[in-house]
Amino acid sequence: LKLATLKCGGCKNITDRSLACLATRCPFLKRLEVDECRISDDGINLLSKGCPDLVHLNLRDCSRITDQSIKALINLSKLETLNLKQCNRITDSAVISYV
Repeated sequence: LKLATLKCGGCKNITDRSLACLATRCPFLKRLEVDECRISDDGINLLSKGCPDLVHLNLRDCSRITDQSIKALINLSKLETLNLKQCNRITDSAVISYV
């Protein structure tokens, strides 16, 4: 699939399973909005490996992600925009190590 943009913000049924599917079927994905979705570090890890062309990623209010997700996102060398607002389990030190 050559899907480039997907906006799923607020869709509570979007989970790690959804991200796993995107990672295997949408390698050309450039923009993804999964704010307020039920995803975790596992899903972000899969996404970072399967969608290397991501430029924009909105993870606002994804309360299950932690510093592990930040470590996985380092693999996304094309990432320009990352929204981590209200991701309360991510620490300052993880963000500092990312930038």
